[in-house]
Amino acid sequence: MIINKIQARELGEAIIDAAEAVEVRKQDQHIVMVGDKAVAIPYDPVTDNSIEAYESAGVIVKYSM
Repeated sequence: MIINKIQARELGEAIIDAAEAVEVRKQDQHIVMVGDKAVAIPYDPVTDNSIEAYESAGVIVKYSM
């Protein structure tokens, strides 16, 4: 994936949000790109279909293993 400066900033913020959500909510997070935006959403490897719907930038897994 090649991203520009704006997308890189969005991705960095989404990674921080995801890391905080993992610690606070005790829930794994999936980071996806939606256009120029990056968002962290709850991740469930069993029911997650967002991997097919969005461009995945990463997954933070701490509790699903």
